[in-house]
Amino acid sequence: MDISELYKYSWFADLAYVEWDDNHLAGGDAISAAVAAERAPQKLAEKIFYATKENYSVLSHHPNDDSGFKASLYGNGSEKILSICGTEPESLYNSEDLLNADLADIGGYGVAINQAVSMFNYIMRLTAESSQTDVLQLSWTMHYAMPGESLPTNQSYVVYGYDEVGGTDYYVLDAGYNGQGLGVLLSEGDTITLTGHSLGGHLAAFAQRLFPELFDQTVTFNAPGFDPISSRGWTDEIVAMFADYLSVSPASSFESLSDRLFTIESEDTVPGDDADGVAGSLTGTAATSERYLTTEKNSHSMSQMVDALGVQALLEMLNPDFTLTETGSLLQATSFDPGKSEESLVNALSALLLENSAAIPISNGEAPNDRISPPPFDTRTSLQERLVELETAINSKSTTYLAGKPFIVPNNICLSK
Repeated sequence: MDISELYKYSWFADLAYVEWDDNHLAGGDAISAAVAAERAPQKLAEKIFYATKENYSVLSHHPNDDSGFKASLYGNGSEKILSICGTEPESLYNSEDLLNADLADIGGYGVAINQAVSMFNYIMRLTAESSQTDVLQLSWTMHYAMPGESLPTNQSYVVYGYDEVGGTDYYVLDAGYNGQGLGVLLSEGDTITLTGHSLGGHLAAFAQRLFPELFDQTVTFNAPGFDPISSRGWTDEIVAMFADYLSVSPASSFESLSDRLFTIESEDTVPGDDADGVAGSLTGTAATSERYLTTEKNSHSMSQMVDALGVQALLEMLNPDFTLTETGSLLQATSFDPGKSEESLVNALSALLLENSAAIPISNGEAPNDRISPPPFDTRTSLQERLVELETAINSKSTTYLAGKPFIVPNNICLSK
């Protein structure tokens, strides 16, 4: 998958945090909602939602439920993108995401099981006719078997523990048939991509494994892995439990999906600065081998990754042979101050490709007091507006000037002090 594709899917991983409503699902209304939520600056939102451009709209939105699960489905006629929300640090559902899904479920069982069940139920509704009122819906339930009582023989289960009298606590996925179909918004004939950031990426990878025939590919951003050392390591067992209710078998492993499950992890430009806190021993094994994206100082924020990919997709336009390794090297070489590298590079390209362009403001690349919050939205707005201008300028150049020819080669250069 090339950088421009990663950039596109990063838009939707960020938009997953928007609380959409029925009045803001397409065109100018969707643009207003994305900007108001500070998840897409104006020019980027216009690029995503205007009919004359990418022409995406929100086909369905699942608001936060009791588990903290939230997701949105986008489409533009030729493609659908199911984007799953990650941990929401400023949301009322923070305790559900952080304490229950991240720490208790991933840390305890190996997978964010409660939100995974909500996700499964939503997908089942998305694949059903709107007239259907008996859609399969599952629940993660603990049962107790008295001493000497047999455990289930007709469904999969996992044993949680035993009490002092010899009774057994065990989990099953209980089935109900009371879901409301949403109108076959997903089917195997569609081209469907899953994406998500942080916890949302973890869930997206799990969905790809559960539904390998439904989803064409998955792109995750800074996603925690599976089966950390603190957990019971139940991921494979839980997949088998879902398999009891699936007409098509889940994938045997995440690695078997490595040609269409892309794990993107940020690595900021400060040498030696990043601890492996996203997919390491504390948060589990990454679903597939990570590809590293160079960002500025603050490296976990999804908005930061969107901006980094936007700049590097521009470099890929100039030299189609570039990978994230080459664009990352160029970004690191651009400025002695890591927090100024993206804007400095964009300003240098503007001087080359645009006429009479003023320099865009340069931020310090880091939100105050933490390494999670996005950079200032006004700075992002200036950057994304200039990226759109540069993209237009590159596309308008003579084919003998740029197309198919190396334009920039990273070679120990510094564009700004």
